Amino acid sequence: YFSGICLKKVIQFRRSVIPVKTHIHISTFVTGNTSCPWSALGGKFYKFFHTKVGWADAEVHCLKNGGNLASVHNKEENFFIQNLIKQATGSNTRTWIGGYDAVKEGTWLWSDGLKMNFKNWGYTQPSNYLGKEHCIEVNYASSPQWNDDNCSSEKPFVCVRRG
Repeated sequence: YFSGICLKKVIQFRRSVIPVKTHIHISTFVTGNTSCPWSALGGKFYKFFHTKVGWADAEVHCLKNGGNLASVHNKEENFFIQNLIKQATGSNTRTWIGGYDAVKEGTWLWSDGLKMNFKNWGYTQPSNYLGKEHCIEVNYASSPQWNDDNCSSEKPFVCVRRG
């Protein structure tokens, strides 16, 4: 058994490379339950969930799976998550990640407690439209950038687990 990757025996291992300035090797573990793959990058495992829920429910779902909503710390991770979403949906689907500023307006945090040392906001973002946007989505306006949105909006989401 592989440390809880879907809590099933790993039966297949695949390696691929994402084309970026520096090559990143990605490992995708696929279990007997092929609807449950986790993709690895830098000692972390990521999974896209198609279920559309609000940000808080997405975080709870990630916690139940041993992780958190995904935090993004550099361009490579951002590109990796974008690619994960596009592979799962065939498009740049607006998707929850783990950033929020619900504690103090404008002070952005990651739900996993890690420091927000990288940002990829879209033009004029974050806007906190009508004072109700406190959670981060990726693929704003079909671009690979971030937007703050109302946390109750229902979207798919990406979870991350540490290896």
